[in-house]
Amino acid sequence: MRLKHRLSLSLTLVAASVLGVSFATAYFVVAREETRHLDELVRAEAKATALVLSKTPGRPSVEEARIADPERPRRVPRHVAVYSVDGEVLAATKRLTPPPPLAALGDVDYGDPDGVTQTLTLGGQQLRVVVMPLATDRPEVMLYAVSQSTVDEDLSYLLQVFSLLFLAATTLTAVLARWLGTRLAADVDAIARVARDVTEGQLAARVGGSLRGSAETASLGRDLDHMITELDRLISIQRTFVSHAAHELRSPLATLRGELQLALRRPRKAEEYKQSIEEALAETEALIALAEDLLALARAQRSPTALDESSDLGDVLGDAVKMARGLAAAREIELVVEVGAGVTVRGARSDLARLFRNLVDNAVMHSPAGERVELSVVEAPGRVKVSVVDRGAGVAREDADEVFSTFYRGARDRSSEAPGAGLGLPIAREIARAHGGEVTLDREWATGARFVVELERRSATTPDSEREPVG
Repeated sequence: MRLKHRLSLSLTLVAASVLGVSFATAYFVVAREETRHLDELVRAEAKATALVLSKTPGRPSVEEARIADPERPRRVPRHVAVYSVDGEVLAATKRLTPPPPLAALGDVDYGDPDGVTQTLTLGGQQLRVVVMPLATDRPEVMLYAVSQSTVDEDLSYLLQVFSLLFLAATTLTAVLARWLGTRLAADVDAIARVARDVTEGQLAARVGGSLRGSAETASLGRDLDHMITELDRLISIQRTFVSHAAHELRSPLATLRGELQLALRRPRKAEEYKQSIEEALAETEALIALAEDLLALARAQRSPTALDESSDLGDVLGDAVKMARGLAAAREIELVVEVGAGVTVRGARSDLARLFRNLVDNAVMHSPAGERVELSVVEAPGRVKVSVVDRGAGVAREDADEVFSTFYRGARDRSSEAPGAGLGLPIAREIARAHGGEVTLDREWATGARFVVELERRSATTPDSEREPVG
């Protein structure tokens, strides 16, 4: 069954059930009150008649009479019969012919002056009857009855009104439920249609403002649009990444193939073969380095497995400096680290060392020979900030927004053909974010470049005597 039909049927059934129970309860309450009022009238008239008959000497006699109808401006006939203890009819009105046998009226409590009320059908007519002793000092029993038509007519009219109201309300509810079901189902259909379009690759599909139903479906539509936008962005990033990776891999592979083809084109001397192999080996090393950077970036973008680890910041910076020392020595760059004892941060030591190594390598590559790269630590409640500062040319203003993009290289690097694939800074930022931190570029720094790493601080767990020296 379709959603709109299910919603319409469900709402209609619920409304019909509520209306049915409400009308039935009201009907029975009204019927009980109408019957109670009639019983009070019958008892009052019966007591008055019994009082008159009990004072009549000899065999009692009754006359035809009418009493006032409490519900309508008219008078209705009364029915009276007097029985002996043996059940003999001593007197009866003409309209009560034949009187019902005393045994059919049930037991009579001679000590109860109010008697017993019941409904009898006599001559095709519903009567409300009270049976009571004629007097406490006499053995006769009196039946007093009036027509129940007043109550029956009222209840019949009430039943007709309730039936019409039930049908009208149920019909109106069904119409409204169908309209509401169609409206809600249309929103669901619109969301499902967009989901199918996205499944087929149409990432431009959006729900937009086409939803007209509830606030919940509108919120669902907005969330779906946001998800599609993010999915489109991620797929675009993935495509760009694959394109850049293919470009970065193609250049060294083409060079490697050219060197090998050139070496095989004609016979060469051993020194020439050695030179070709060395050049091919250099290109191979570049490929390996690029592959390692790609794997490191992929690992950093996944959820880290060592979030609960704590590492001494001095040890982390020491490892980073050791890994970068070779490149720094080749460019005659001095590495200076300023970190206090017992500073512990959240994260795996190897991952954080890779983060700072990338930043230090980047600073070394952009520093003039003979300069220095400084790493300093600023502690704050719950956080630690590590600054990596060089005295190079700095980051151009037009490159500031893109320095953390994968495979991005600034204008100066492209023009100078500096080595690198543009993965160091993106890897550093992904590692920091995976550990609840962040890497930012200080755009206000004037002399060179300053990158700031913010990490979560942890309580110290490693004694100072066990920490390796930095430098």
